[in-house]
Amino acid sequence: MEPVSDEDRLSGLPDDVIHKIFSYLDMSRVVQTSVLSRIWRNRWSSVPFLTFDQSISFKKFKKFVNLVFFFRNNSAIHTFRLILKKGECDPDDIDSWIRAAVHHRVQCLTFQFFPMEGSCDFPQTLFTSNYLTSLNLCLTNEELFPGTLELHEIPLGINLPSLKSLDLRFVTFMDGNFLVRLLQGCPALEKLVLVKCRSVSYGVLTISSIRLRYLKLELCYNDSVSKDEDLEIVVSAPNVVTFLWTDTLWTGCVVENLNAVEVAKIELHTGFFDQDGWSDVKRDTGYASTRDVYRMFKCLRSLYNVRSLTLSAFFLQVISGHPSELKKWATHFTNLKDLHLGTWLTRGCFCSIFFLLNHTPNIERLALQIYQIQGDAVNINEDVLSSLKIRLDHLQNIQFHGVTSSQVEFELVKVLLKSAIALKKIIFYLPKTWKESEEKLKLFAKRVKEITRGASTAVFFYLPPQEKK
Repeated sequence: MEPVSDEDRLSGLPDDVIHKIFSYLDMSRVVQTSVLSRIWRNRWSSVPFLTFDQSISFKKFKKFVNLVFFFRNNSAIHTFRLILKKGECDPDDIDSWIRAAVHHRVQCLTFQFFPMEGSCDFPQTLFTSNYLTSLNLCLTNEELFPGTLELHEIPLGINLPSLKSLDLRFVTFMDGNFLVRLLQGCPALEKLVLVKCRSVSYGVLTISSIRLRYLKLELCYNDSVSKDEDLEIVVSAPNVVTFLWTDTLWTGCVVENLNAVEVAKIELHTGFFDQDGWSDVKRDTGYASTRDVYRMFKCLRSLYNVRSLTLSAFFLQVISGHPSELKKWATHFTNLKDLHLGTWLTRGCFCSIFFLLNHTPNIERLALQIYQIQGDAVNINEDVLSSLKIRLDHLQNIQFHGVTSSQVEFELVKVLLKSAIALKKIIFYLPKTWKESEEKLKLFAKRVKEITRGASTAVFFYLPPQEKK
C-alpha cells in the first residue's frame, strides 16, 4: 500500500483550470482562497469570471465590490455577473461598476437589480464596447417588485460590433425607437430575448435583423393595455432558426419574414399581462378579432420549414373557429418531425389537431398535453373523429400528458392508432392530481392494448409520484 502523499496538487494546476473552477463560485468565496497559502494570496486578483450575488446588507456588499475592483489587477474580465436582491441599489453604483467592467474589456455582462428610483441611465461606454459579446439585463426582482425599470436617454451612437446575445427582462422602453437603434448598432447579434418588457411611448416594437438566429418574446406589453390599444411586434428576421413566442391576444406579432425557422413554440393564452402582473380572464375565444386571427394564420403559414412545432390549446381553439381559413389552407409542413400540442377536450381543439396532422405527412413524434377544464361541454362528434384523412406512415412515437382515462381520450387514441400504421411506442402520463380509481385506469389500459394487439406497438403508463404521508 502506497503512503498517502501530502503534495498540494491543486496549487500546481494551470491558471486557466483554476479560473474555470473559480467561475462556479461567488467572488466572496474566491477571495477567501487568498488565505490558503502565499501562492494563493493574489491569485483571485486575475480571475476573469466575477460573480457578485448579494447575500449581505447592501452597504457591506457595495464596499466589497468596490474593494475587488480596487485591488484587482488590470487583466481582462470575461464574465461579470451582478445579482442584487435587496432593492437598495443606487444608479451611481451601477454606473461605476459598469464603467469598471467595460474598462477591463468585459465580454459577458449580466445585471439583475432594481434601482431605488425605478429608472436608470447607463453610461455611454456600455453601448460602445468593442469587446462585449453578451448583455443580460434583468431589471427587477419579481418577488419584491412586480413592475419594470425605465430606460431614459439611451445614447444615439450605439455601436456594439461584437455583441451576439442580448437578453432584456422587465425593461421599459421610454423611447419608442430604442429597440430599432439598438439592433442597428448590433450587426453581429444572433440571439435576442425580450421577457415582460414594456413599451410606453410607442405602440409598435420592430425587430429587424439579418444575423439573428434565436428569438424569444414573452409577455411584452404596451403601457395602457386595452382591446383598441395593444402592442404590435413586427418581426423581420429571415435567418432565425429558433422562434419562441409566449403572449396573449392583447399583443400582436406581425411576422414579415421567418422562413428559416426550424424550431417554433407559440403559446397564446387568455388574460393579459401589464405592470400589475398577470390577470386571468374567462377562457373564451370569442373575443379574438379578425385581425388577431389573421396574425395567427400568417405566423403559422410562415413556419412551413419548421422541424419542431409547439402550439398552445388556446391557439388551436381560436383557429378552429375559422373553418373558411382552414379549408383554403395550402401550406404543408413537409419538414415537420416533432409536433407538441396543448389541447382541451373540445371539438375545436380536435378539429385543429387533425387539421395539422393532415398537413404534416412526415411527422415522427406527436405529444399532446391535455388540460382538463372544469365545466367543458365535451361533445366530439363522429365527423370530427373521422376528419383525419391521411395515413401517418412515419409516426413512431405518441405521448399523452395529463390523461384521465376518459371516453373522449380513448376515442382520440383509437383514431390515431388507426392512422399511425408504423407506430412503435405510445406513452400515457397521468396528471399529478390523479384521483381516479385504479380499476378505471386498468380498464382504459386494457382497451388501448386491445387496439394494438397484433401490432408491434409498445404501450406504457406512468403514474405520478405519490406524496409521502
